[in-house]
Amino acid sequence: MEITEVFAMARASGWIAIFLLVNALTLSACQNGSSGSGSSGSGSSGSGSSGISTYTISGTVSGLAANQSLSLQNNAGDTLIVPVDGAFQFATGLLAGASYAVTITAQPGGQQCVLNHASGTVGSSHVTDVFVTCVNQGVTVLHDFGSATGDGTTPQGGLVMDASGNLYGTTVNGGAYGLGTVFELSASGDYRVLHSFGSGTDGANPVATMIMDGAGNLYGTTVSGGESGRGTVFTLTPSTPERVVYSFGPAPDGANPQGKLVQVGNNLFGTTVSGGAFHNGGTVFQVTLSTGAEWVLHSFGDVSDGYAPYGGLLFAGSNGAFYGTTSAGGAADYGTLFSLIPSSDPSVPPRYTLTGSFVGSTDSHSPRSSLIQALFQYAGTAYEGGAYGKGTLFGPGLSYAFGSVAGDGANPWGAMVVDANGHLYGTTVNGGAKDMGTLFFRDTSIPRVVFAFDGSSGAHPYGDLMIDSNGFVYGTTSSGGAHGSGTMFRYVP
Repeated sequence: MEITEVFAMARASGWIAIFLLVNALTLSACQNGSSGSGSSGSGSSGSGSSGISTYTISGTVSGLAANQSLSLQNNAGDTLIVPVDGAFQFATGLLAGASYAVTITAQPGGQQCVLNHASGTVGSSHVTDVFVTCVNQGVTVLHDFGSATGDGTTPQGGLVMDASGNLYGTTVNGGAYGLGTVFELSASGDYRVLHSFGSGTDGANPVATMIMDGAGNLYGTTVSGGESGRGTVFTLTPSTPERVVYSFGPAPDGANPQGKLVQVGNNLFGTTVSGGAFHNGGTVFQVTLSTGAEWVLHSFGDVSDGYAPYGGLLFAGSNGAFYGTTSAGGAADYGTLFSLIPSSDPSVPPRYTLTGSFVGSTDSHSPRSSLIQALFQYAGTAYEGGAYGKGTLFGPGLSYAFGSVAGDGANPWGAMVVDANGHLYGTTVNGGAKDMGTLFFRDTSIPRVVFAFDGSSGAHPYGDLMIDSNGFVYGTTSSGGAHGSGTMFRYVP
């Protein structure tokens, strides 16, 4: 309608008509000039009758098995059933500034799915980066060692995971010189050797699980190699070369470390199986990272003391004490439990206490693993002993003798892990249906075997276990797999 026509009508009908017609024109202009709603599939923002934009919440599902589905909700409503891998989008849009929180309300059969970027605040665009990753329950082999020239073989340490989900570990053998490797398995499944041990005065044959600090530096030990052939402490990152921090020397220095390190500030603490001042009984040592200086804090093997500590130390930050075990010595020569509180000055002797001795017979003896903290108590495993001679689980309220039922595990070696509910996972080197070792789980009763290694999945796991924030358990086996050289595995409950 032209403006001149409006004034002509106004003269004929009076000022009331002008008022009504101007309002009608204003309303029409608002309706015709508003932006389109846009389809959710095109990525344009939608708008209701008020003209206020809303934004969609969408993402991608990967790994969903055929003929399975999962159920998602956003903000405890807006249920969405996802039947196949690929893109998904919730039906209800949200205003800018609104919160969103995607949850999984029903898992697919035989799988566990986890979310990434699942919550946040809507900005001025659609949310498109909610990721759902589905994996099969049970044990999955992530890598078969020995699969290519230069690959590592015979892993005996556990794994460590960085914030991006990449896994790092060591192998005792293999690599360019046949003396072991450090490897990486990326979160996307790409495997590579980061370092081959054995060149020059480098270390050789790493056994212990590495640790990683907040800056992404990896630290570990080798059993042999170094300037005196008695082992090393080393460091590297995924993007920088390996460097020897310290080479163990002749006695009274320690030798042949096999336990996992502990980092406290600028210092690394650990144990050696042999060396020291008394009868080659091993040591507790401290290395200062900034200088590379090392101190022997305690030499094992003196009268009635334990000796040959295979496991690493457990640090109790509340009182500054370290706790550990020896595999032999003590009152009955079956091993000991000890505590050690270092002085702030490493040259001042620490406070060392022999807190207990394993006494043999049906008691635990010959512990190899590091202690762990479980339910505010300390727990561990012994490689031998118990009522059936196949090792034990020990700790307040945790006593168990392996071998009590058919197919049970035998001879636990690596350190256990604790899940978010305080339940334990561990491995045994032997036992199970094929006597190739087991993965066990303990909740509030006795441990039960949740997986028996069968050769193709790996055999004889020695390494410590690791558990991620999703409750998935990771480890290695020292042999078995496609090439007989060990495997890296994941267990999904």
